[in-house]
Amino acid sequence: MIEKLNALEKKYEELNTIMADPAVIADKAAYQRHAKAHRDLHEIVEVFAEYKEILNEIEGTKALVCR
Repeated sequence: MIEKLNALEKKYEELNTIMADPAVIADKAAYQRHAKAHRDLHEIVEVFAEYKEILNEIEGTKALVCR
């Protein structure tokens, strides 16, 4: 499951790069297609980032407790 989320996050970042390409910006259909894919992944990637942050906070808390 985490591997799939990491792959979706990577695809999201790739879409960021693609959408910044002037050639893609000039091609309205391509830009809209990539923008839709980007928009579809946005919420998933955002929640996954929050999940990873919470895991980091848990690890930090464990380190403090186990001293």
